[in-house]
Amino acid sequence: RKFCLAHYQEMAKLLRTRSVQVNEIGRCSYFLPAFHLLARQLDGEPFVLIEVGASAGLNLFWDDYAYDFGDAALYGNHASDIVLACELRGDMRPPLDNPTPRVIMRFGIDLDPKDVLDDDAMLWLRALIYPEQVERARRLAGAIELARSRVNIPPSCFPATR
Repeated sequence: RKFCLAHYQEMAKLLRTRSVQVNEIGRCSYFLPAFHLLARQLDGEPFVLIEVGASAGLNLFWDDYAYDFGDAALYGNHASDIVLACELRGDMRPPLDNPTPRVIMRFGIDLDPKDVLDDDAMLWLRALIYPEQVERARRLAGAIELARSRVNIPPSCFPATR
């Protein structure tokens, strides 16, 4: 209470101008099997990716990450510095045959899109990660760096109209 009262003005501004948006690229480990299945149904043809609620668009680059499903194989982009681990449970295994499905266009739609080139916006995304979630913070930093390196071919993020 004492802290909140002492920092009332700063906190009020944050509450008026900021929102909580989770940019967890770990979710991409769920997308990969689904996109492999989609690629099979499309006979390997590339597809257009549209993400609703994209925030900074970091999940739009799912095919730039590597994936470790614990079966001694690496999937996705083998050269990636970002490796997402996911534990598979049960007897059934998702279709993870390589090559990684191809995306020909990417679109991110969000009410409040975040620009990866805006340092303040990226610091806010980092602030939303609990201090003990060191691995998650590392993944976020890597994903932001990767997205910034692709600024010449950015995802299209259009604010939705109400």
